[in-house]
Amino acid sequence: MLKPLANGSSVGLYIIDSSDQLKKSFEEIKAKQICAYLVEPFIVGREITVGVWEKVKGHNVALPCSEVKVLAGRQFDYEGKYLGDGVQELTPAPITKEQSDECQKIALNLHQLVGCKGYSRTDMILTEKGPYLLEINTLPGLSKASFIPQQLAAMDISLRVFFEAQLAL
Repeated sequence: MLKPLANGSSVGLYIIDSSDQLKKSFEEIKAKQICAYLVEPFIVGREITVGVWEKVKGHNVALPCSEVKVLAGRQFDYEGKYLGDGVQELTPAPITKEQSDECQKIALNLHQLVGCKGYSRTDMILTEKGPYLLEINTLPGLSKASFIPQQLAAMDISLRVFFEAQLAL
């Protein structure tokens, strides 16, 4: 998988499954003069994302896990997320309590370790062996379609309460 360092919303993501596709992707990246890229393995499993909210100064709360289900024939890229109906987002994620607790613990620990303030969102793949950390989003989206608002709603927390808490930090 090729993933740009500086873009969000999966813009510029390439999932590679052949040497021809890799060559074509490199040519596109070079032609578009896109930023630097990471090369990562494609991890098979369930995509889970967990928000963390600093409810009051120094008190972080893990939000409910969300699962991203990519429908057959689609990718969780910009087009799949924002332009089509190829992705289903489930909040709370239909996973076991143990899996949810483990994913939330990882998100909370990473939020603190990185020194995040206010809120963050951690993406991971839930494999048969457990969660595989992908990345932390230190400034995740807050549109109505974004995960943080979905996760807050699952806890019956309004965006107004969330934003008031952010302003009070």
